[in-house]
Amino acid sequence: MRVDVGDAPLITWILRDQATGDLVDATVTCSLTSPAGVVSAPTPVRDSVGSYSVAPLFGEAGEWRGTWTASGAFTAVDPFVVLAVSALDGWTPPSWAPTLRDVAVHIPTRTRAIGTDDAYLGTFSSSTTPDAEAANTLTAHACVWATAPLGQPVMPAVYPVLHLVAALYAAWSVEVAYPERDADATVYDQLREQAEGLRAQADAANRAAGGGTSLDTGGEAASCAHSFLDPPTWADTTFL
Repeated sequence: MRVDVGDAPLITWILRDQATGDLVDATVTCSLTSPAGVVSAPTPVRDSVGSYSVAPLFGEAGEWRGTWTASGAFTAVDPFVVLAVSALDGWTPPSWAPTLRDVAVHIPTRTRAIGTDDAYLGTFSSSTTPDAEAANTLTAHACVWATAPLGQPVMPAVYPVLHLVAALYAAWSVEVAYPERDADATVYDQLREQAEGLRAQADAANRAAGGGTSLDTGGEAASCAHSFLDPPTWADTTFL
């Protein structure tokens, strides 16, 4: 299964009696190991007899390994693999990049499932506007915007600030791209103002930590010094 980074797709598992093929219930658990080796245990939801589902957040790129386990009257172990990829081909999110949940927390009303008024999902998915793919792309663009004026290298000390800068700017981008009412573009300009203010702080902090040297001119404009050959003797005597 392939998903976008930051998405929380519904993963369904069907349990059957191996002898009869009938759908059956049991005590079902699910474990999930991230590409970094972090193990989590999303709680399965029983959708119907023998049908269980989870909707975990895939917050980083790479291979996620999961296992469904049934115990009790019926036992089974069923491994699965999910590959999480960036929405932008060839672009790898930086370690400080915000997840879609980090963006959504600033604009929770955007996570309403289509056709509902108050069911906030807390992230973007295929049932939100924008969907997870579009929100992921806007978040990737926000990461580029966050670091554009900083130069290289970007020091680890400013990662937490860049994380928030990108989240705020991505949230602003969503609001501008998908306005629900005329006032949204004005109201959510506050998000951009906060992002720009924090980005300026990140720039200063990055330079203070020794980063940004590739674009650092020491705060002064570059200047050129010109010189000319000494005039010949006849020229000196002629113009004296």
